[in-house]
This record gives sequence, structure tokens and C-alpha cells, in this order.
Amino acid sequence: HLEHGVLKVMQQVAVSEPLALAEAGSSPDLKANLQHAMFEVPYETFTQAYTTLRCRVSERLPKSHAEPVRMECEGDSVESKLVQFAVGEFCRAWHARSAEEVAEFGKRVETCGVLGRQAKLLPQRQRPREVVFC
Repeated sequence: HLEHGVLKVMQQVAVSEPLALAEAGSSPDLKANLQHAMFEVPYETFTQAYTTLRCRVSERLPKSHAEPVRMECEGDSVESKLVQFAVGEFCRAWHARSAEEVAEFGKRVETCGVLGRQAKLLPQRQRPREVVFC
């Protein structure tokens, strides 16, 4: 599914009409279209996997972005185990050397949520699923 999502993003970017105008300079519409394409497909892929594998955040989200997020998915499939492992390992400020690095990771997560809601790609009411996505 991930490969399909990457290919879909590349296809959207390749056929995006504003790209033909790129020689004239970077436009706000071009930037918005690229951000939308780069955000929409990964989110759709994530939510599809989250729903299909019947995943849920198994406990409250950690207070610190340095702590792992615990997510459980039903079944013993390779996909379920891979998603649970990936979330636990990558949805945190991994090997952060300072509180500033942890804070920077938190800012990126927050910015992802804000931009996703502004683009109307994420629900206005942020749930743990969207935080995990970001």
C-alpha cells in the first residue's frame, strides 16, 4: 500500500497543471497543490490501514514526544505487526539528545495537524489517530 501511495503522490505532482507554470516562478497555488498532494495520499493510506487492520491507540497519548506511542491492531498479520512496530518506533523523538530536540519534534507534529486541518484533509476535531499520523 505504501508503494501505491508514493506512486499516487508522484503521479499527482507530475500531472499537476501549475507545474507547467513553474518556469514563471513559484506561485502560492503551486505550493498549495504540492502540499495537498504530499499530505492527502499518505493520510488516506494511513487511515485505510488503520481502519482495515482495526487499529486503535491502546492508551492515552504520551505526555512527552520522547515516549513511544502504543497502538494495537487486531490480528497477527505481518501488516498489523509492522504498523504497530513502526508507530512505536517512529512516532516519537527517537534518540533525542536534548529537550529542545523533543520540543522540535512536538512542533512538527503540531504543525502537521494545523496544516492538515487548514487544508481540510484532517478532521477539525483531532483524535489520537491524527496525532499518530502526524
